[in-house]
Amino acid sequence: FYAILSNMTQPMNLHLLLGAFILTVSTAGLTAKWTLLFPMIPLILLQFYRRIIEDADAMSLEADVVILNLSVLLVCVSTALCILFPAVELAEVKGPYNVGVIDMHLPVNFATAYTERPNGNGGGKKDDADGLVTVRILYPTKEKVVGTIPYVRPKGAKTYLAEALKFGAPTTLKKYGWILHSWLLTRVKAKFHAQPAFGDDDGDDNNTKMPIVIFSHGVGGVGTIYSYQTMSLAAQGYFVVALDHADGSAPVMWKNPQEQKFLDQRPQTLWLEGLKEKGGAKKVQGARLTRDMTEHRAKEMLAATLAICKWNRSRPVPELPENVSFAGKLDLDKIIFMGHSHGGATALTAGFRRPELTRAIVAHEPSNERAPDDIRRSYIPRHIAKLCPYEYTGATGGFQQPNQKPAKATIQDMDVLVLWSHEWFANKWGSSHILDWMHKEGKMLTPNSEVDYIEEAHHTEFSDTSVMTPLWLGRKVGLTGKRNPLDTGRDIHQRTLQFLRRLDTVSRSGRQASTKKVRFSTTIETRELCVPRRFDSVSHSARQASSKRVKLSTTKGAGEKRARKPSNAVKQQKSNGRTQAVLKRLDA
Repeated sequence: FYAILSNMTQPMNLHLLLGAFILTVSTAGLTAKWTLLFPMIPLILLQFYRRIIEDADAMSLEADVVILNLSVLLVCVSTALCILFPAVELAEVKGPYNVGVIDMHLPVNFATAYTERPNGNGGGKKDDADGLVTVRILYPTKEKVVGTIPYVRPKGAKTYLAEALKFGAPTTLKKYGWILHSWLLTRVKAKFHAQPAFGDDDGDDNNTKMPIVIFSHGVGGVGTIYSYQTMSLAAQGYFVVALDHADGSAPVMWKNPQEQKFLDQRPQTLWLEGLKEKGGAKKVQGARLTRDMTEHRAKEMLAATLAICKWNRSRPVPELPENVSFAGKLDLDKIIFMGHSHGGATALTAGFRRPELTRAIVAHEPSNERAPDDIRRSYIPRHIAKLCPYEYTGATGGFQQPNQKPAKATIQDMDVLVLWSHEWFANKWGSSHILDWMHKEGKMLTPNSEVDYIEEAHHTEFSDTSVMTPLWLGRKVGLTGKRNPLDTGRDIHQRTLQFLRRLDTVSRSGRQASTKKVRFSTTIETRELCVPRRFDSVSHSARQASSKRVKLSTTKGAGEKRARKPSNAVKQQKSNGRTQAVLKRLDA
């Protein structure tokens, strides 16, 4: 403004503009401050033109006014661009630890993911036994973090942003790939290949280990666009594995170091075509295709979990950097399956397939539509659905086998946090209204499970997308609600963290821990003992012995008289002795 609105006949004005341009480029590059540089270029050209006219002594009053007006207009354009497309960044990640990062293609064995063939939709094509899963690992570190790392992985970043815009943006914006250019400029405070915080002589309790969170992204995303949620957990002491699924739900991802996997357009195409036709057969076909994709995703999640568990006892691990080891630092009793949208359905599927692997499930706005048949039956059990005032038909297309016998155990037997946005909850998407009714009526089968929603939040605010999009644009296209998405992200993290920390103070529920009534003599009241599932084989004989009423009388040989009944004091003493014996065996 000074260079234009001050005395414009001074040569100093052009020097000021050139100096500002060179300073901006040298400190921020050609693109980091493009909202300033883009209008500055024609502004400089105008001033050059003015100098030429002045040197020729041919500048008229009209030309002076035109150049002045154009210059003011360009400054206004620069101001408007800075407001409309500000330099966006993630909210500050807070916690007692800094964050270490490892990007890798994790070697896994898919043959170990399922112990048996899943019920329902089968599981798609047969996977090779050995394969790779693309992951970003985030973990707590006490190393000082001086610099930053790119928000988007540099390899293939431009391709990813272009494909992401084609998938998620409104039709009018799909062509304008530069809208997401600021994502390439964003950096986060973390350190590659830092030393883990736990288990070393760094002031931490050597007995403390990192709980494990396996995170599954939604359709149109990859693991990195959930950086705020995953990094926030890592800063609180969690070991987080953010997956990039190779089922075709990501806009583009690196399946291995040489091969890219692009978005599978078939589900979206079939869904849109099904909306136009009578009967919606293609819509059902598209829904069932996504359910096969969920099986593939769950297999990736389980295979990655099993591969990570080996790191706890292996040193060194070939795929890890030489200076990084997690041996003895991972808490294998606290594995959390977590995901958003399609990732929420993936976490529920993986947890139901292998309940012994996970401590709990965190489902951020799970897309019940995309879950396989047996998962949807388990998610809302038939005997509970009959009591519900809302009709539940099993989502689009219903069940492929309507009369299939449901499994004895359900997802509702596990400790689950289901967190909705106000957008989905108000529209009853994902069967959110039925699950909310179940929670309020006490139909959730475990006391540790929770169902809640975030006021005035939208679906995409569980990821970084809303934060990385200018606020006015996000609200215009429906990515963001009335709240500031930074506040929404903090609320989501706090609700999730509260649930995870509360699990540390309670016993396992449902399929993970079977509650048995142990009866003793009539003088001892019935007790509830929580027996972890992995100890079932050890405690089975104890439960068998304790399930029978203890006989207080003894019998002599044939033809002999019964012994005199013992006194009440003796009864009590014997009963207490048996009680203590059974309790010791159960504890063992």
